[in-house]
Amino acid sequence: MHPRKMHYADCRATMFSPSPHPALTRLSEKCAGCPALRDGKELQFKLIALREAAAMILSTLTIRQQEITQLAVDGHSSKNIAADLGISQRTVENHRAAIMKKTGSHSLPALARLVLAADVGRGGRTAPSSVKLID
Repeated sequence: MHPRKMHYADCRATMFSPSPHPALTRLSEKCAGCPALRDGKELQFKLIALREAAAMILSTLTIRQQEITQLAVDGHSSKNIAADLGISQRTVENHRAAIMKKTGSHSLPALARLVLAADVGRGGRTAPSSVKLID
């Protein structure tokens, strides 16, 4: 591997390590002006901003809409959601339409990406069934 590429790889390892080894910390101090490290920090700031924006969008949903979003992202159909919540299927469809409008999502996969992007109080990517919109 080219020395510069190896250097960039070491800088990126420093960036994304949850608790960096002391040697990696010294490396990051030595490489403070390194483009790879600077780009990695910019990426982290963009991801944090994206997570906060997604969480803010999801916080506009009512509790019922959050329940329906959770079930829809978990893969349940409107008919099953209606049966689980004891409401009519048409009501679920109306809630889903309102959810899509409020979040600006044009499809269920887009809504799932929004839920994952929000990360709802967790430190990393989680499976849809483990993401909790409501407490």
